[in-house]
Amino acid sequence: MPRKGKVLKRINKAVRERIICEHLNELFIELANSLATQFLKDVFGQIESLINGHTCLLSDSNYVTTEKNELQGRNISARDRDI
Repeated sequence: MPRKGKVLKRINKAVRERIICEHLNELFIELANSLATQFLKDVFGQIESLINGHTCLLSDSNYVTTEKNELQGRNISARDRDI
């Protein structure tokens, strides 16, 4: 009779350990999903920031190119007057 009690205790312990292990696995999966979500939010935020920066740089580049072309035009017309 006592043997049966020990076997049941071992089975119960194994069941408890399996349940704890499954619960920990679920928690790790939740943590991984949360971390992945946060990582993706951060990356998309950085991408958006880079796109905005790129747009500003293109605008500045276009302005500088326009100014440069105007100055070159003025230089050419000033040379033409001097000749």
